[in-house]
Amino acid sequence: SRRLSGISIEVPPEEQVALLLRIMPTLKRIGVLTQDRDLREQVATLRRACETHKMELEHIELSATSELPTKLDQLLRKVDIVWLVPDASILQVQLAQYIIGQCAARGVALLGPSATFVKAGATLSFERDYQEVGQRLARLCLRQPPRTGPESDWLVEAPQRLVVSINERSFKLLGPSTNITDPQVHVARY
Repeated sequence: SRRLSGISIEVPPEEQVALLLRIMPTLKRIGVLTQDRDLREQVATLRRACETHKMELEHIELSATSELPTKLDQLLRKVDIVWLVPDASILQVQLAQYIIGQCAARGVALLGPSATFVKAGATLSFERDYQEVGQRLARLCLRQPPRTGPESDWLVEAPQRLVVSINERSFKLLGPSTNITDPQVHVARY
């Protein structure tokens, strides 16, 4: 029989929105730019998470990357933070640098998909603690979990710890607080 086990590195949108509000409690409007139509369901999930916390999500779907400068300008006039979702067409190096630069110039926070973006100038990012991911994966490989039926052919665990990467310069300009006193959250400052 086929068995599949793994460790999820995804941080659910609900968890990200809740943490974002702990860090920046005055946020009201989140902006998202996408071009890939396959991300519509992910954006809908993010929208529901925002609505749960009484926040608005402004989503602009580009028909071509050439629209990005104009659409980003429109978005930056309406939102408190831009949330970069993993859209390969928008996260090309030149476009990502442009987005980072425009957010910085306009004083709008930018939630990047990884610490790499924070090092490049994004305000912050949320990721799983990859040390914990590795530890869980090693334990998973060393044990043979009991499986009894077809639904138990899948075993996917989610790590508990998060890493919040913060760009100190960008963060100081925006004025939010990073007093996170949660043992499951590690703050990395760049």
